Amino acid sequence: MKRILVVGAARPVVVAMRALLVLLVVAVALFVSSDAGEAYNAARAVWPRPRSIAHPEGAWFWRLHPASLQVVFAQEGPHWDAVHEILSQAEQRYANLIPVAATARQEREGVPGRVVGVASQIHVSIMDPSTVLDLQTDESYTLVVSLKTGIRVVADTVFGVLRGLETFAQLVEPRAGVVRLERRTDDGAGVQAVMDPGTRFYVECVQVDDAPAYPYRGIMIDTARHYLPVPVIERMLDAMEANKLNVLHWHVSDDQSFPFQSRALPELAKAAWTPAMVYTHFDVHHLAQQALFRGIRIVPEFDTPGHSASFGPGYPNVIAQCPNVSDAGSFMLNPTKPETRQVVSELWTEAVRVFQATELVHVGGDEVDTTCLEHCDEVRDFMTANNVSNASDLIADYHDFLQRFISSDLQRTSIVWQEVFDDNLPMHEDTIVDVWQETDDVERVVRTGRRAILSACWYLDHLSDEWQDMYACNPRAFNGTDDEYARVIGGHSSMWGERVDENNIMSRSWPRTSAVAERLWSPASHTNNQSMSDELEDRLDLQRCRLVARGVAASPVRPGICAFE
Repeated sequence: MKRILVVGAARPVVVAMRALLVLLVVAVALFVSSDAGEAYNAARAVWPRPRSIAHPEGAWFWRLHPASLQVVFAQEGPHWDAVHEILSQAEQRYANLIPVAATARQEREGVPGRVVGVASQIHVSIMDPSTVLDLQTDESYTLVVSLKTGIRVVADTVFGVLRGLETFAQLVEPRAGVVRLERRTDDGAGVQAVMDPGTRFYVECVQVDDAPAYPYRGIMIDTARHYLPVPVIERMLDAMEANKLNVLHWHVSDDQSFPFQSRALPELAKAAWTPAMVYTHFDVHHLAQQALFRGIRIVPEFDTPGHSASFGPGYPNVIAQCPNVSDAGSFMLNPTKPETRQVVSELWTEAVRVFQATELVHVGGDEVDTTCLEHCDEVRDFMTANNVSNASDLIADYHDFLQRFISSDLQRTSIVWQEVFDDNLPMHEDTIVDVWQETDDVERVVRTGRRAILSACWYLDHLSDEWQDMYACNPRAFNGTDDEYARVIGGHSSMWGERVDENNIMSRSWPRTSAVAERLWSPASHTNNQSMSDELEDRLDLQRCRLVARGVAASPVRPGICAFE
């Protein structure tokens, strides 16, 4: 694709345009006959399944030249600059992604019978210039491929446009030629399409009206148990984009290592596996930008006060000294030390800026074992001097401090693991609970008026859980009110890293996370009533082949090969 073509300075009335597009398509449908045989394939091509996809004009096709397809966006001015940058990046990506993704759909031969002409532009209309991705962001879109109006994507935000472009890419198919894939980087992640001279690309005339069911849709990666090189995380972002996920929950540190190279607290990186296995400010900023370009935000997690032995090599004074406890996993931050609060405050102050965490951070709080505190002379002396009878009271005080700091000083919202809620520890009124133990626990959380995200049924390190199990998990599987359902804001799959590194993380994560993605994106009317049918398996198999074509080593869904093999 070429650079974005800016036409005119007038701001379109997006709502009116959306309505006009619908009227045009419906009007044309009155005099255009339908060919269900040709049109059937499009409805089965898109993952996750859209809210609605129709062919009101029948089986008409546009021919495309992906490399020269222009994104045309009419708005200009300083407040639209960030939108232009995101669209420009998307245009460059999809110039290659459209033919790459199309290699998974080489099942039909010949040229469609009714071709309108050659489409050279995708017209984009956006109402809101904001490029902040948060829980209120509107990701809905309308994609119209029409024999009268060409190709248009109408959305309230640029993130809705990105979702529409992904749907469009999945609808394109090659005819009358062969598209091959070539790896173009040393690690095999980069893929480009190589076309035979006679290859032609076509897209059916369709109308797609779509919006996500949940605002929080993600995957968690763990870089503490095994370091993941930056290109691997980039590949994960590519896979997320293909599945319309919008949150990369990054479990940065744990007992085993601390790979973030902090400038405020440089000694923390002493706990990295090697001096080279760190994420610099440049690395994190780059990943945050690449994520934003794909409609994804990073939610960083530095888990405390437990799972924090890796603070010790650099800052031993903040760790509770427990000579009678040998298990490193039992070591934790010393909540009685002023130095502990200073280190944690400085770390989060730096992290929200570097990770570009504009709304949410994950502060952990799981699996806290107070045995260490009970064996620490310094802690016991503090408890005696301050008339504290129970070590769990120290944990409660720590959580009160941390969440107040995140909310008041940093103006961010905390996410905590479920134990903070279960143990009745202090929580700020806006704190979100990450339910990881039992799916049914979501109901308990939202009935108290709190918001919840679900991860319990989507643990990717549970190898016995197949994609069917993950698809069947419904975050709102309880009898609740509309308000209670609304407080279930989404969920994420979890790829814990004890037995996962750069060599197998993609095959462990995908396409099972694709099943999670459709559950969180597609309407409940579809996912709740969807049996494990051949149609569902066919679509997931096609999506898996798209991921492989895009350089993601996704595991097979069933016996067989991809169309490009």
